[in-house]
Amino acid sequence: MKDNESIELQYMALEFDTHNPLKMESIWKADVKAKTGAEPIVNLSSPEDRQRQTDYFKFITDYIADGIQHQINEKRIDPSKKGRLTIVAAPEFMFTDVHDPAHSDQAGQPFNADVAAQGKSYMAAKLKNFTGNLLVFPGSVWWWEQYTITKKEEAGAAIAKSLNYRVAMQKVYDHWDKYLSLKKAGRAKESDAEKQTALDLLKEADKVANSIKAEVSSGEVQLAGMLDIAIHNSAPAFFNGTNIHNWNKKNLSQLDGLGTPAKTFGPSSHWDAFVTGQGWSATVLDVGDPSPCFTVNVDGVDVNIGVEVCLDHIVDQGVLAKNVDRVVDVHMLLAAGMPAEYVACRKGGVFLRAEGGAGRGGSRSNCGIRTNAVVPANEPSDAFEWDTGRPTGDLDHRVVIFRPVTITGSTKVAKVTA
Repeated sequence: MKDNESIELQYMALEFDTHNPLKMESIWKADVKAKTGAEPIVNLSSPEDRQRQTDYFKFITDYIADGIQHQINEKRIDPSKKGRLTIVAAPEFMFTDVHDPAHSDQAGQPFNADVAAQGKSYMAAKLKNFTGNLLVFPGSVWWWEQYTITKKEEAGAAIAKSLNYRVAMQKVYDHWDKYLSLKKAGRAKESDAEKQTALDLLKEADKVANSIKAEVSSGEVQLAGMLDIAIHNSAPAFFNGTNIHNWNKKNLSQLDGLGTPAKTFGPSSHWDAFVTGQGWSATVLDVGDPSPCFTVNVDGVDVNIGVEVCLDHIVDQGVLAKNVDRVVDVHMLLAAGMPAEYVACRKGGVFLRAEGGAGRGGSRSNCGIRTNAVVPANEPSDAFEWDTGRPTGDLDHRVVIFRPVTITGSTKVAKVTA
């Protein structure tokens, strides 16, 4: 936004516990049973299951679109209002396939690459039904594909398969979980100590990764030519129904399936995130354009948006904070277990968050104007039912709508102080 330009911004967060793989699955099964008289059959190892995956992806898309339409009908949001940008966001892992009945852990599974690609086109078609300046982040899409490791990708694949690296990263996750629990309990001093320990251990994990890269360079590790499975956690953005941007989560973890058994999806016994051209566009830090930012035009005003997905927000003090190529007016964080830490929008810009982590009911969303170096305070908001007939008291399944705010443009990255 240029100096002295201004727009209104209204944020609607679709609050949903995406750490619970059975939550959306149970809603879908009940819907199918109500329409057909029987629950759907799930057999992830069968090629015939592809249509079932497609139907489930479309169901989640329709569920989000219906939720948006319901709030428009109730006149709680108005994307058609001139000079206003309406942003709607769902959390990370919103698009996760059902759990595999062949396994007892009830963990959701990633979608097949073809299903995910077709599903994204379906998203665009559904969202084109809305008019006005509507920017939708439907949450991240978790998906997989098979590929052959090349010499160029050997180092990344070796890191993902390394037991030493996985052990090092597990220590990071353990201390990060303790940090989140202590922070929620209001034990600031202890939580700060756990956070620092996690960040220090992350540096140690990076040393392990660099050591593996050196081994690959010296020829000690050779994986080129092997078949493997690549996982992706991709966050598409739609502006007025057009898929204007895709951000592919750079820092994958065990929650994304990194370094864990592939179960149904052979031939490899482990997942791998490192594949040339990964994701849906060239907006990956490893490949092509390194920018997590994009621009939307709101009635003649260019608004710069920056997006992160969960762990991207904390590694090296934030992918967005370290890689912005323009002044960020709006910082969007899609997460499932990641509190706000490193706000990257300019002074006077807006920080937004959509959170799907377990046990986060009542504190899943952020919307605030940045005035200093700390996370901005939330604007006033109201909670509503997701759609007609849905319960209003479920903190893990509702809509929170923040009051519209006015943001004024600035072409300078103003220094912020605590």
